[in-house]
Amino acid sequence: SKLSKELRDGKTGAKIFFECGVGRIDPKTKRWMYVNGMVRITQKPKQKATMITKRIQRISTFSSKGKKDLDKPLLVPLFVSRVYPEKGMLELVPKREDIPPPPEKNAPKRISAGSLTAGMEVTGRVTKVVPFGAFIDVNANRGGLLHIQTIADTLGTYVDGVAGMKALCGLEVGAQVNVSVLSNERKRLAFDFTKDVKDAMEEEREEEARLDAEEEARLAFGVEDDAVDTNTGYEIGEDEAAAWAEFGAIGGDGDGSEDDEPDEMDDIEQTLGLNFY
Repeated sequence: SKLSKELRDGKTGAKIFFECGVGRIDPKTKRWMYVNGMVRITQKPKQKATMITKRIQRISTFSSKGKKDLDKPLLVPLFVSRVYPEKGMLELVPKREDIPPPPEKNAPKRISAGSLTAGMEVTGRVTKVVPFGAFIDVNANRGGLLHIQTIADTLGTYVDGVAGMKALCGLEVGAQVNVSVLSNERKRLAFDFTKDVKDAMEEEREEEARLDAEEEARLAFGVEDDAVDTNTGYEIGEDEAAAWAEFGAIGGDGDGSEDDEPDEMDDIEQTLGLNFY
C-alpha cells in the first residue's frame, strides 16, 4: 500500500489512508471508485503533534524490504483488520498480530472498565503479547495489562519477553486466563494472576524441582560401567556381585529349589518403601 492522505485532527484520533488497490461500485453513481485503507495512529483526539508525526513516519516509510526512506513514499506491507461493507471502508494494521480476533456469536454485552475494582476476579482472553506484558480482554470496554514484572514475581524467576511468557505460563494470543484486578487508576487497568492460578503454578514448580533433584541425584551416582547396580546407582564389589549371583541362582531360599510364590522380601520392601534393590 502507498500513503495517500493524512487526518491528524480526527474526532476519534489521528488516521492515515493508503491506496491499496481495492475498489467498489459507488451505489449512487454506479461508477467504479478506489477504496483507501485506514490506519489508526492514535485512539484519542488532540494528541501531541510530534508523537503523531513520528508514528506516521514509522508506518508510512517502512518498505516491504525493511528499509526506511524519509524522502519518498514506499510500498508498505499492511494487513486488513476490519471491513465495513456498508460504508465501503477498510481498516488496516501494520502487523499481523495486531489483527483483532473475530467477534464471538451471542457474546455478552461489554461492561464498563470503571466498574472493575482491585481484587475482583475475572476471566479474559489474551489479545496481544508484547515484551513488557500481555494485554487481556475481560469483556470490558477497555482491556488491561498483565505486566511481565508481575508474571516474574509470581513465577519467582526471570521471564524472557514474549517467548518466556509463552513457555513459562502459556500466555499467547487467544489463550484464556483467570486474572484478578491489581489496580484500575487513570484509565489503566492492571491485572495479576488469581490465587488459584498462583497455587497451581507453585505446585507445578515444586513438582519440577522434585523431578530435577531426582535427576541430579541419579546423575551424581550414575557411573557408566558394568560393575554398577542400575537400581541403587552405586558400585558393586566383586564379592558382593558374586553373592548376589549366588542368591539369584538359588531363588532366595538357600535350598536351590525354585519358588513360584511371591517373594516375601519384595512384599516387605514395597510396603515399607524400601525398594533398594
